[in-house]
Amino acid sequence: MQDLGIFAYRIIGQESIASGSALDFVHDIQNGKDGADTAIVIANPGQLLWNRRGQRALTLSSWNGLPRKTGVSNAIRIDPVKNRIPGNYDVKEHINCVFAAVKELAREDVKIDVIGVGEGAEESVKYLEENWGIWDKKVEAICVGLGFVWQILAEIQNEKFVDFWAKVSYRILSTPNFPSAADTLQRARAYLIHNTPADTALHGREEIGCNCFSAGEPTFVECIMPRAYKSMLSFFQMVHDVPGYFETELVVPKDEEDMSRVVTWRNDALGESPPAA
Repeated sequence: MQDLGIFAYRIIGQESIASGSALDFVHDIQNGKDGADTAIVIANPGQLLWNRRGQRALTLSSWNGLPRKTGVSNAIRIDPVKNRIPGNYDVKEHINCVFAAVKELAREDVKIDVIGVGEGAEESVKYLEENWGIWDKKVEAICVGLGFVWQILAEIQNEKFVDFWAKVSYRILSTPNFPSAADTLQRARAYLIHNTPADTALHGREEIGCNCFSAGEPTFVECIMPRAYKSMLSFFQMVHDVPGYFETELVVPKDEEDMSRVVTWRNDALGESPPAA
C-alpha cells in the first residue's frame, strides 16, 4: 500500500523521510564497498493503478485519496482497462515485468541480490523458482522480510532452486548422492517480525527452509526494511566477499520449547561442532 520509494509512512512521521523511505537504503549501498559498481532497482508491486489525468501509477490508497466531486461522493471508479497498466495487472505480473526489464538491461555477467518484503517476497521467490534456469548463474543471494512463517517448502517444485534455498538435511534424507555442504549454495535468509534485536536467530527454518532472523520490528511488516536492511546488506557483502560462501544451517534442538522463537547456532545435521563463542 506504500508509494514508490516509501517503506513506511509511520517511520517517516515518527523519525525522518530518509529513514522511512529508500533514501537511507540507497545511500548506504552507494557508499558501501562496491557502491560505484552497483545498480539499484526498486519495484513497487502495490502501485498498479494508472491515473490518466495525473499520468502516473498509484496505489489503491492514493487512488482513494484523489479529489472527489463532493465530500460524500464515492471514490473514482476504476476502469478495468483504462486504469490498468499492461503487463502489470497484479503483483505477479509486476514482478515478472521487473525481472524481464533487468534481464534486458543488465550485462550477461551481472550478479544480483534480491530483497522481497511481504507479498513481494512471495511472488519474487515463486518467480525465481519457476525461472531458475535463467537466473541461477546471476542471483547471488536472497533476503525476504515476512510477518509470518511461510510454508514455502511445501510449494517449491524446482529441485535446483531448493538446493539454493533450503537446508541441506532435507535433501540428504531423500538423495543418497546429494553433494556436500561445500557444493551447495544456501544463500537465502528470512527476516521475521519479532521483538528481539535485528539478526537474532529464530525458529522458522523447518517451514521456510532458510535461516530465519529477527527483523528488529515487533509489529508492522512495512517497517521490516527500515529496521533490517543493514543486516541484509551485510549478508550480501559477506556472500560477495567469501568465495564459495554458503549459510551454516540453523538447527532447532528437538527439546526446544522456547515460545519466543529464539534459537542458537548449531550444526548437528552436518556432523560438525558448534562454532566457538
